[in-house]
Order: sequence, then structure tokens, then C-alpha cells
Amino acid sequence: MPALRDREIASVARYQRQFREFIAGWMADTAEPDPLRAELMAASVVAAHNHVLRRWLRGESPDPVREVDDALRLVIGMFTAPVGTPDGGTTVIAFRTGQEIHALIPALRRLTENSPG
Repeated sequence: MPALRDREIASVARYQRQFREFIAGWMADTAEPDPLRAELMAASVVAAHNHVLRRWLRGESPDPVREVDDALRLVIGMFTAPVGTPDGGTTVIAFRTGQEIHALIPALRRLTENSPG
């Protein structure tokens, strides 16, 4: 089986390289094309695809097309969010909880008191 494993590794590497080249070209029109970002995004696309493919092959995916769409939407979301925060800026993360706002305020205050800066 080493030959099959080597073939799989080469195939995945080729697949990732093609995505990286496409993404790098797509990003070339941006102010700061980033080869590392293109590499990371390509690796994420391949990982998302392979995750769903393996689930489908094991019979664990009732709707692989929807799962691929969801997985790729997650990848895009991870890489289209702003990178970093401006100097002096604040990052606000919204989430849903069953707790009332008055119960959350003290915990949020503790977070800001313990944050650097």
C-alpha cells in the first residue's frame, strides 16, 4: 500500500497547488496579495472537501452536496473576515446565549479588565 499512499499524497498536493494558484491569481487584484494566505486558504478548501468526501464514502453524509457547500462557506468566512484590528480598535464578537444581559455584563467587564492594552 505504500505506492497507493504516495499516489494519494501526490494527488492531494497537486490539487492544493491548483487551488493555491487560482486563489493567488484571484487575490492579485487586492492591495496586498498574500502568498501565505493563498496557501492556507487552498489547504482549507482541500481539507473541507476531503472531510466531506470521507464522510460520504463511509455512508455518514445524507447530503454531501449540502455539506460541501456548508464546508466551503465556512472556509470563505474564515478568510474573508478582516485580518487584525486597527491600532486602538476594539473587536466585538456577537453570540447568542440564554443568559440575560444583566448577568453577562460583569463577565464582559472582567474580560476588558484582564485584556492587554
